[in-house]
Amino acid sequence: MATATLRALSSVVSDEVRLEVDAVAITPVGDGTVALVRVIWLTAEGAEHLTGSSEVRDDARHAVIRATLDAVNRRLSLDLNDR
Repeated sequence: MATATLRALSSVVSDEVRLEVDAVAITPVGDGTVALVRVIWLTAEGAEHLTGSSEVRDDARHAVIRATLDAVNRRLSLDLNDR
């Protein structure tokens, strides 16, 4: 799900950006479960590691999608504003 989410986002980032999933984990935290996603934001200037998280509610796949979006949202805002 993280890869599919990044594929969809690749249509809105600049052509100089490549997005890759580095890691996905579903882990217990306290009395709940959290999805963690680490994304690599690659440009000609280098690589940035971005991490996002989301509480798992009913479906872990949805939590992975939300965590992926959480990982890239602030960096994506910068990229879109630079255009």
